[in-house]
Order: sequence, then C-alpha cells, then structure tokens
Amino acid sequence: MTKATQECLITVARKLFGRFGFKGVSVRQICEAADCNQAAISYHFKGKEELYRRCISEGMEKDFENFRSILTPAKNREDMEAKLGLFLKQFYDHLVENSDVVRIVTHELTDPSPVVQDVIQSLTSEIPQMLEAFLKDGIEKGYLNSSLDPASLNNILCSQVITQILFEEKVRRLHGNDRVISNPIARKYLVDQIMLIMSGGIYVK
Repeated sequence: MTKATQECLITVARKLFGRFGFKGVSVRQICEAADCNQAAISYHFKGKEELYRRCISEGMEKDFENFRSILTPAKNREDMEAKLGLFLKQFYDHLVENSDVVRIVTHELTDPSPVVQDVIQSLTSEIPQMLEAFLKDGIEKGYLNSSLDPASLNNILCSQVITQILFEEKVRRLHGNDRVISNPIARKYLVDQIMLIMSGGIYVK
C-alpha cells in the first residue's frame, strides 16, 4: 500500500504542478486530489519539496540510458539516419508520456524554484548535449551537410514536440485529434517528415 500511495501522490502532484507550478499548488490540494491524509506527504516524502523533486526525476533514468545507447557514433550515413529516426521516435514518445514533467520544467524556466535547480539543470542539458554531440560527429564524418550548425539543428529537433505539447489544446481546436502530438499516428508522421527533410531537403532535385 505504501508504494501505491507514493505512486498515486506523484501522479496527482505531477498534474497539479504541471498546471500551476510549484508555488501555485498546496499540500492540501495534492492530498485532496489524491484522496489521502495530508500527513501522507510528510510520511512518504518528508515534505512538498521532496515530492516535487520526485515528480520531476522519477522514472527518467531508464529512458535516458536508452537514449545514450542509441546516440552512439554512427558507422555510416544509413546508420546515422536509422539512429536519428529511432531516437526522435522514442524521445517524442518519452516527452508525450511525461508531458506533465515538460510543463513543470517550463514553469521552472520562467519562475525557478531553488529546491530543484540541480534536477532541472541535469534534465534540460543531458539529452541536448548527447544529441548535439551525435550531430556534430555526423557532420565531421561527412554524413550531414558541413554547413549545418549542430546546436541550431538540435534546438529545432527538440523544440518541435515540446511546443506541440504545450499548445496541444490549441492544436486540437484548430485541427482536431488527428494532429495533436499525443496521437501516436501524428507523432510518427512528424518524425517521418523530419527525416524526409533531413535526408532529401524540401526542394525538387
């Protein structure tokens, strides 16, 4: 029951923190939404701050280890395309599955909370650094256009899905459920289009 209570509190708190930020959510609100006693947060997490840290970091390491295993130096252009396509698919899936964490991080970037800055720094820097190093290696080996800037390309690839997560309801109102990023078909289509642009460009040759 203890583990189930912890998981319930983390799930409920993630949604609230993602919507209102750390400062906008009280212990009472979390416990009411989780249907448990206010003492449960102190018992399981020693307070709101530790619960907040767990909301951000819980379960991330397994996915990060998977990304590290994908973004190893490519052996040739075909290997680079395969690894980049696999990474984008799994990274976009990861972001959508953890969309509440994406929203929490967005709050932290605009209104930082000192209690989690070390976690935020790690979370927001490791994957971009891995991807940038992977792209830079591909440019140096001649698999990607030498005029590309790996930092800019990295930002474009990462920001695509984050923006769509943050504005999903607006996208839904404009285009319906077929285009929202939480739809797996829409995510696959986005990755396919990115890879098409990466491999062939947008101009007819």
